[in-house]
Amino acid sequence: MRQLPDPAIYEEEFRTTPWGAMIDAVVREVKTRTPCSGSLVDLMCGPGYLINKLAQERYDLNLFGIDSDTRFIDFARRNYRSCRIGFIEGDVFDWAPALGKDFDVITCTAGVHHLPYDKQEPFLAKVVDILTPDGVALIGDPYISDYNNELERRFGASELGDAFTTAAIRGGACDDVVKAAIDVMYNDIFGHEYKTSVRKMRPLLKKYFRIEDERFTWRPDPSKEYGDCLFILKKKGR
Repeated sequence: MRQLPDPAIYEEEFRTTPWGAMIDAVVREVKTRTPCSGSLVDLMCGPGYLINKLAQERYDLNLFGIDSDTRFIDFARRNYRSCRIGFIEGDVFDWAPALGKDFDVITCTAGVHHLPYDKQEPFLAKVVDILTPDGVALIGDPYISDYNNELERRFGASELGDAFTTAAIRGGACDDVVKAAIDVMYNDIFGHEYKTSVRKMRPLLKKYFRIEDERFTWRPDPSKEYGDCLFILKKKGR
């Protein structure tokens, strides 16, 4: 398995690859959907880039980020110091908010595909459990084309990885970002990461949420269903 890049390179990806469009889309949704002085947690927050952007846009929010990677949490605490931001090092499955402190907004961007397939549904159950009754969950992830077997899954991973790497090069990404994109494709093809398709994710989401909206923030081939897709989710019955 190829290790995730250093936090600074990870953040550079947001600026020079298609993933930056996902971050911008989530920021826009949070700005309009979070109540005044509301609370938000970013699960598997990485180096804290999204949390910092949200803090700049909404000064009233109480923001938390949690990640199990010490490198990312140390980077976030060092670079994004604010009394309104709390970064927590820990496993999202073991962590629980303080009693009665559910969240108005829960975000998770490029996190679900790091969870083994058998843990993705329990993760969604965790999200709905810590969401306020009227809250919203924003889950954005890269998806491959739908597949029926392992060979098709590998082809889908290769298709996505090639398109993403090409987009990074066209976007003027530095060599380290391009190398990171290639490493991600390696991990995807050989099953070290766990990307799935929109068609397979959608039924899982519907078990726990009402899908208010879904949209691709990056879709290199409009005739196919691979790229970066954002799901906007509410609790059922809301």
